[in-house]
Amino acid sequence: MDDSDDAVLREEQKRIADLYAQAAIISDAELLDIMHRHSLDELALIMITFFNEATAFLHDAESAHAHMQALIAVIVRRLSEDDHVEFAACLEAALKGYSEGSHEVIDQLPDFDYVPQGDRIAVRITFPDADEG
Repeated sequence: MDDSDDAVLREEQKRIADLYAQAAIISDAELLDIMHRHSLDELALIMITFFNEATAFLHDAESAHAHMQALIAVIVRRLSEDDHVEFAACLEAALKGYSEGSHEVIDQLPDFDYVPQGDRIAVRITFPDADEG
C-alpha cells in the first residue's frame, strides 16, 4: 500500500468516524430495511456490533453507548408492543452473553462493511455463515 492509498483509507475512516459522531452512520431508510430483513435476535446482535464499531471509530465508549442507546430507542419506537418486549429480551440475552464472553454470542456477531455510495457511506451487515465454525 503506498502513501496515496493510506491517505484515501484515512480519509474514508475519518468520514465513517464523523458519521458515527453525528449519529448518521445508518440512515432512516437503511434502518427500516435492516429491521425488515433481520429477526429480533439478529437486531440485538447488530446493536453489539454497532457499539463495538462506534467505540473503535469514536475512541469513546461512553459516546458509543449513547449512540447505541439512541438507535435502540428508534428501533423500539418502530416495533409493536409485543415485538418491543421480545426485542428487549433478545437484547438482554445478547448483551449478557457478550459480556460473559459467550462464544455462542460472539461467533454470531455480524460484520459491518463500509461501502462508499456517492456522498454516503453505506453499512453492509453480514452475519457469519451458519455452516462455518
